[in-house]
Amino acid sequence: MPPTTTEPTLLDKLYEQRTTMVDAWSELVAARETERASFEERRNSADEAQRPDEAAIELYRSAEAAFKADSDQRKAEISEQDLRIADQEDIVRRRAEAAKAHRGVPVVTSEPLTYRRDNGRGMEGISYYRDLAITQVEGVTFATTTRDQSLARLTRHAQEMDVEIPRRVEAAQARARAALDTPDSRGGSLRGINPFHQGANYNPVEQRVEPGRTDGYGGYFVPPLWIPEEYIPGLRAHSVAADLCRQLDLPPGTDSINIPKLANLTAVGYQTADNSGVLSQDWSDTFVQANVKTAAGQSDVALQLLEQSPNGITDEVITTDLMAAYNQFVDQQVIAGDGVGTGQLAGGHIQGLYPANNWGANAVTYTDGSPTGQHFVSVLGVMASQIARNRFDLANLKFVLNGRRWFWYATSLDTNGRPLVNSQEGSPYNIPAEMLAELPAEGLSGTTNFGAPVYVDDNVPTNDTSGGGSSQDVAIAALWDDMWLFKGDLRTAVYREVLSGSLGVRFQVYNYFAFLARYGQSIAIATGSGFAAPQGSVSTLLF
Repeated sequence: MPPTTTEPTLLDKLYEQRTTMVDAWSELVAARETERASFEERRNSADEAQRPDEAAIELYRSAEAAFKADSDQRKAEISEQDLRIADQEDIVRRRAEAAKAHRGVPVVTSEPLTYRRDNGRGMEGISYYRDLAITQVEGVTFATTTRDQSLARLTRHAQEMDVEIPRRVEAAQARARAALDTPDSRGGSLRGINPFHQGANYNPVEQRVEPGRTDGYGGYFVPPLWIPEEYIPGLRAHSVAADLCRQLDLPPGTDSINIPKLANLTAVGYQTADNSGVLSQDWSDTFVQANVKTAAGQSDVALQLLEQSPNGITDEVITTDLMAAYNQFVDQQVIAGDGVGTGQLAGGHIQGLYPANNWGANAVTYTDGSPTGQHFVSVLGVMASQIARNRFDLANLKFVLNGRRWFWYATSLDTNGRPLVNSQEGSPYNIPAEMLAELPAEGLSGTTNFGAPVYVDDNVPTNDTSGGGSSQDVAIAALWDDMWLFKGDLRTAVYREVLSGSLGVRFQVYNYFAFLARYGQSIAIATGSGFAAPQGSVSTLLF
């Protein structure tokens, strides 16, 4: 009897079409990067005859504009394909729900969720935190709701999450799998990370369940789906470096990320004579590991505030401020996590990019008793050179500096009193760096003269003491495709016992995350006396 074959569904075909579209886009990007590298080589050539003339420069600019238009069109087509896929996935889900309902299995319909952005405001707003407090904490009462009403809402919320959370988990796992196939800036996919390729189903995420490490997202304790997305930052440095990393969803039940890599390499050499021995050198393997860590914060809130807060915005104030603190904390740890207990499966800290010996990064020492912007140009160049020489790649190279370092550099002058860094406006020419026309306080701020973007992140430490100095900042350069940041979904908890004597409630948010660098050679860390707190031309001006 011939084997049964399964015809691909429309969704399967859409997935296949999307893969083809992404592959074509990746080839376009790779080809353009080759042309850019060739142009940069000619522009920086020591032979003036090799340098492009005005016509060649104009032709290059036209090619860049055509590439951008083509790339934007392809990205738009991929986005449209994603919408078609989402529609088909929704159809498949609804058909599955209908099948369950037909078999007598209760399902949550497509009615609006209980806790939403549009019904949480005002004194009569439906508050997730008030409902948690009145049902979970003995003796709590509110004039705007009863315990039975709150319990009914939380029960419904739990039923909704029984459907929504598996969907989110499945989507997160699908995104994690898709990330393995998504081209990075070098045109390769993450499946290529395994030098001993283990087939199409290889997954670098190790799945394990450890005692005491359950994910614990029961329906009551998952915040309303809109709250984690409602990010209203306080006066804190924002997440910049962490957001440059390759973002990957942390699947549930995962406590360790292990990436195999070659340790000792093979070798090729001359055969000294016919029938003589051939050079033989066996390879050996090792792995890069990142264990999952927990980030948590809490806020104590008076019951009166939950009951009497103007416009009922306490839910947003609590969660968004904790989220701002969480984002800053994760960014700080990616930059300079101390790695204490990083090998533990429970507890411990992640290992950040700084200092250089954390991941075996390229270390650059900038020693300068009277640092100037003219000198600092070379520091950035040396960092790029070290990565290029040891990683043999510069795709997605980006620099991250503390704001005080960038704005000092951006206002430095050359020996003729001309600014080293110019705005994009005015067609700058023959300059060491370029400032974006719209000046940001953080994030992408400019580019070097060799085209690498420079980002401002005020979480970059200013307490380095390398070279015998003090209060020094550092510079970070990395190929960010090689920096992997795994994050789960935000969770909440509420407690009253510890604050029962003062009519208070304690709210907590927590999450799991992990970080690893595929190659230490993809990182360069510059430190030294040249990073002392920078001063302007007037000695009393301190950046």
